[in-house]
Amino acid sequence: STSRNRAGRSRSLDASNIPFLGQLVDKFTGGNVFICEVFFVTTREMPSIKFGTSVGDVMDPQTQLRVRLMVHGEFSAKAMDPTKLVVGLVGQRATDNEAFLGWFKSQIQKVIKDHIAELIVKENWPMMKVTSGAYTDEIETFTLGAVRKHIEPYGVEIMRFGDFTISMDQADKDRLDKLVERFAYVNASGGMAGYQQHQQDNHRVLAERAHLLG
Repeated sequence: STSRNRAGRSRSLDASNIPFLGQLVDKFTGGNVFICEVFFVTTREMPSIKFGTSVGDVMDPQTQLRVRLMVHGEFSAKAMDPTKLVVGLVGQRATDNEAFLGWFKSQIQKVIKDHIAELIVKENWPMMKVTSGAYTDEIETFTLGAVRKHIEPYGVEIMRFGDFTISMDQADKDRLDKLVERFAYVNASGGMAGYQQHQQDNHRVLAERAHLLG
């Protein structure tokens, strides 16, 4: 029997490994005909697949402020075992390229949501440093390993990330900037008592200036 794919290319299919099926089909169809599905899986690396998701709210260890983190970037993927991929994705009803990419992105986003916030909290990393890129290499390596472990049973592997960026909500960034600046003043003033004294001195100077101008 012959199968024709969407590109018009033909492939010969042989049912000799299941002779009883061939005999049954011959009996009822009068010819050597059987129906099947053929999946064509590319084994080349698929580059520049974009993704983006929210990590959720994470507490900044420096200020105790909860901020919302987001991650975006791109990755490349490659089918390492086409048989595993077809069997796994048919079960997920992801049998074309668009469905595969949707499924694959969902796996990456699941790992990001489940594990990146946990890693940041465990390492006690300040949010300003996380979003500045100071720990991007560590987070990227961790995410790559976690995703590979999660999708290995499907016969596909994520090869690398590109432009892996962690950012925070702009309103949260503005609030965090103010708090970090305040903490810096406190430390520079020798603690909270020194900071309060500094604030009182500033208020007194401003009041004296206002009195002189008046």
